[in-house]
Amino acid sequence: MPKPREHAKIATAALSEVLHLAPDQFDAEATTSIIERAIKKATREVRTKTRQQLMEVQAAMREHLARLLKSSPAVIYSFKAHDDSAPTFVSDNITSLFGYAPAEYLEDPSFWRERVHLTTWLA
Repeated sequence: MPKPREHAKIATAALSEVLHLAPDQFDAEATTSIIERAIKKATREVRTKTRQQLMEVQAAMREHLARLLKSSPAVIYSFKAHDDSAPTFVSDNITSLFGYAPAEYLEDPSFWRERVHLTTWLA
């Protein structure tokens, strides 16, 4: 991908042609520098706006996911598929369905097995 300086040089050459200026009447280096600064500023503005839009979309998606998980009739959970199989996520509705706080599940790798699966097995 061409750098801003390369784009600025191309724009300077095109500007020189359009204006029909002789080389001694046109400061190509100064013009290139001005155009390069404008390109860099525009690029920063676009990146900032894009980053902000992405953050807004991510926040909306997190909110949407939270609503979906909260309204689910099931507890959604995940854990590492290796090592100690420690829990990595549990939906907040674990509290309303089972009376346990999400932190209890997340802090104890054997929490789920000891309380839910063992209880089911003994029943």
